[in-house]
Amino acid sequence: EHIGSHEHMNTGAQIKYIYQENKGPAAARNNGIRAAKGDYVAFLDSDDIWLPKKLELEAGKMVTDSGYGLMHTDRFRMDLNGCIAPKRCIAMPEGFIFKELLRQNFICASSVLVKKECFTNVGLFDEDRNNRSEDYDMWLRIAVKYKIGSINEPLVKYRVNPSGFNRSMIKPAYDSERSAFLKALGHYNGDRERLKNKRLHGLMRRMGNSFLDVRDYREASYAFALAVKMNYFDLRSAGYYIISKLMDRLKT
Repeated sequence: EHIGSHEHMNTGAQIKYIYQENKGPAAARNNGIRAAKGDYVAFLDSDDIWLPKKLELEAGKMVTDSGYGLMHTDRFRMDLNGCIAPKRCIAMPEGFIFKELLRQNFICASSVLVKKECFTNVGLFDEDRNNRSEDYDMWLRIAVKYKIGSINEPLVKYRVNPSGFNRSMIKPAYDSERSAFLKALGHYNGDRERLKNKRLHGLMRRMGNSFLDVRDYREASYAFALAVKMNYFDLRSAGYYIISKLMDRLKT
């Protein structure tokens, strides 16, 4: 591993550049966390864009209420050409929202501002390269101990690359999300089996849709079959299962 740093001073602002060999996003974030000197840490993936006042609004709200461990914002979805998809206005929950976050990961990594003390209390990101939900795992760990705040305004342009999520990545991605959920489920004090069945059923439906998008009908039919097995009243998944089976036979 080769790590170097470069500091650039301009009108009082200081930027520190740290280089390391590619070890995945978790290792890069952890390196940044260790080097950070301030009270807060923010993340920005290379293909995403922050909008003006993003940090200002987040930091202002966190200063007002010291109980927040993490603050995040809404986002725009942007394609490779910079075109932005129409925004749906959905109010995001805030406070002690561990249960809501168990049900669904609605936090965009490039939108977060985290109190640095959180990493002392819950640990750093999981650097296992097979874990593709290291960010979701972290948000859940923080949500167990801290309030989560939100800015219901899209202050990040989140770039979606259809070709960046190929067929071979689909199952590992959903397996990682499943593992992060099951790992955190032990901290939930409600009906764990009910929540578990509903969450895993939703994962299978989403995985089936993802395989349909890349025209892998065999894997899609398998995922939809599991979804139906978990919920016999899921007529939509049953319909997609039949369609996937038919399309798979037509391909062969």
